[in-house]
Amino acid sequence: MFDEKLGNYALNHFKRRGIDIRTSHHVKELRAGVPSHMKSSVRDEAGCYTLDLKEEGEVGVGMCVWSTGLMMNPFVEKHLQDKVALHEKTHGIVTDDRLRAKRPDGSVMENVHALGDCAVLEGTAYPATAQVASQKANWLAKRLNKGDLESQGFTYKNLGVMAYVGNWNAIMQTDGGDVSGRVAWFIWRGAYLAKSVSWRNRILIPVYWFVNWVFGRDISRF
Repeated sequence: MFDEKLGNYALNHFKRRGIDIRTSHHVKELRAGVPSHMKSSVRDEAGCYTLDLKEEGEVGVGMCVWSTGLMMNPFVEKHLQDKVALHEKTHGIVTDDRLRAKRPDGSVMENVHALGDCAVLEGTAYPATAQVASQKANWLAKRLNKGDLESQGFTYKNLGVMAYVGNWNAIMQTDGGDVSGRVAWFIWRGAYLAKSVSWRNRILIPVYWFVNWVFGRDISRF
């Protein structure tokens, strides 16, 4: 979701740390065991896995952390597909600008609202982030409490997109411009604290940060 400039900054930062980034690759299979071309050179096959890539063939790996993005809740697809309109790409529930769910024929369902990762506001392409879901929830709560749902539609205010890239560096993209490096990291940490729900968390989180900085992260082996 970041522009090319920030994307290149993150890629170069990873490369300097010895991380090999491979884009436009397709995973065909992940299985236990050693790739066929490596069997003669591997003594202990117990902790080895084979990652079969469309572009490179079989690649041997010792650990695989799989993060493939969001998936629509099976309940929405299996039990609501005939009752509500679903987005053609994300399969999320299509809503109008009052966050009311729409039927397959395009009509609006009164007193039925959908928001968050399971919903898509018609005619928009907002990112599936907590920022969007939080703004929708706050807007809908205010409208329902005041009883003026018809007075105005929901509008998303982009407060910026941030990501931590390691080693006290981050990237931040806003309508006002791009920020990267240590400055973006401070802003990222500040936003993290500001958005914490309770003062208890706002006190405990910096304490955990300090402990991790002094002693390092506690990594357990399963």
